[in-house]
Amino acid sequence: MTLSEELAPFALSSSAPLGELTVEIAPERLIETGRFLKDNLQFERLSTVTAVDRYPSEPRFEVVYQLQSIARKERVRLKCRLRGENPEIDSATVVWRSANWYEREVFDMFGIHFRNHPDPRRILMPEDWKAIHCERLPDRRAQSMSEADNSIAAVAPPEPEAPAVRRKMTLNMGPQHPSTHGVLRLLLELDGETILTAQPDIGYLHTGIEKQFEALFYQQGVTLTDRIDYLAPLSNNLCYCLAAEKLLQLEIPPKAQWMRVMLTELTRLNSHLVWLGTHAIDIGAMSVFLYCFREREEILRIFEMFSGQRMMTSYFRIGGLALAPPRGWRERVKKFIDIFPSRVDEYESLLTGNQIFMGRTQGVGYMSLEDMLDLGVTGPMLRAAGLSLDARKQEPYTSYEKFDFEVPTRTESDVFARYQVRVEEMRQSTRIVKQALEGMPEGPHTADAPKVVLPEREKMKTQMESLIYHFKIVTEGFRVPDGEVYQVIESPRGELGYYMVSDGTSKPYRVHIHGPSFGNLQGLPRMIEGCMIADVIASLGSMDFVLGDTDR
Repeated sequence: MTLSEELAPFALSSSAPLGELTVEIAPERLIETGRFLKDNLQFERLSTVTAVDRYPSEPRFEVVYQLQSIARKERVRLKCRLRGENPEIDSATVVWRSANWYEREVFDMFGIHFRNHPDPRRILMPEDWKAIHCERLPDRRAQSMSEADNSIAAVAPPEPEAPAVRRKMTLNMGPQHPSTHGVLRLLLELDGETILTAQPDIGYLHTGIEKQFEALFYQQGVTLTDRIDYLAPLSNNLCYCLAAEKLLQLEIPPKAQWMRVMLTELTRLNSHLVWLGTHAIDIGAMSVFLYCFREREEILRIFEMFSGQRMMTSYFRIGGLALAPPRGWRERVKKFIDIFPSRVDEYESLLTGNQIFMGRTQGVGYMSLEDMLDLGVTGPMLRAAGLSLDARKQEPYTSYEKFDFEVPTRTESDVFARYQVRVEEMRQSTRIVKQALEGMPEGPHTADAPKVVLPEREKMKTQMESLIYHFKIVTEGFRVPDGEVYQVIESPRGELGYYMVSDGTSKPYRVHIHGPSFGNLQGLPRMIEGCMIADVIASLGSMDFVLGDTDR
């Protein structure tokens, strides 16, 4: 029996455009359907929750739930439609705890209320922010902030039943603390040096990028993706482009696919090097920071060679690559990749057997695999708890199925295990880059799609048709067929997903980014509550979150 048939008793309708099963259910049956999916069909992961505003249509709102079954290797999208006046739906937190932050974000951005939510406060916007949602005007693009009753935002979360304590103190950590790796604020309640409760406070870096996508042509949106996770800009470039290309049903030439793999793995190395250097310096090992940034500088020079930019490269474009690979790129990449494994050996010689480092990391920041799955944690943290979940293997994209590499795992699920997983991931990324370098196919670096991909400049000088295509793409964009996709890749921090909705125009109707840092950070209280305050920094660092990725 197919998944669609198993869900038929709950479905108002179902379809699978572009191979993605979408099931619409009545809002009052959400919890019943969720429990059936989790308990009977092994859909243990709620990847993300978001909403789409269909103004002026009624029902106006679509609440969208992206679910994953690791055992079945399947995904399903649930949809509930709500009317525009006082939109309300039951909270899915009774089925998946990870729904907590996702639903708070939907309330923040759209004003949809979730009944029986355990913590009905704003999450990205300040508590006194009066706008309920960003309304769509008849042109479906502009926004106006409408003010309405905002009483639910002021509801305080229920006070946890704290054990009898000798003395309690509230400690405000961040958002200016150097070891919070960005503008993260932690509200810690302490009994002596033991953490009783921890509340992450995010939103200080909220940029409204998801809304900005709606005002830009599809090809212009690439530049926004660089700025979401500024340590892995090419990963976001790739996920965004893959989503748009799936809607367009574009076939990308092999050379562009392999080049994307190579540069994305260099991005993973770049990100892991920043993580390792800053994580070590947090714990007091300054030399490792200098060593890691020595190699990171070489990677940034390679990016600059390809795109002209060190960080915000925007090198991947819908349809392929922005530019043909530069002369001498093979020699430059080979020189780096040949020496890098010995540099990883150096990092390990400084840390892996270091008694101080081991004492600060082993047995610290433990979280069970069950808690991680229920709270939405992905990436190296999940693999350090023993689960070999990696989208490059489970849901291969852009030719990853043609590469030979391993997915490192550990079982201790502590800070030291996460360190070991990421160090081994650097070795595996090196292995992938070497394979891409040696087996790089010949051929074009962009798809044969003149209405989507900008023509070569030389052709513009001699062919009127190419000049016309260039003019129309730049001034009007290109139309993308109606539809929706949820594209997933494995970023350095975990599952990165782009939910893209097209209404047939040249601008996205809705783009929602499921940033891995957002999901992972939701598990922080579970990780550090009951621990000593001295272990907070090591636990924080082991998560490797980026606040731009969290706040978006």
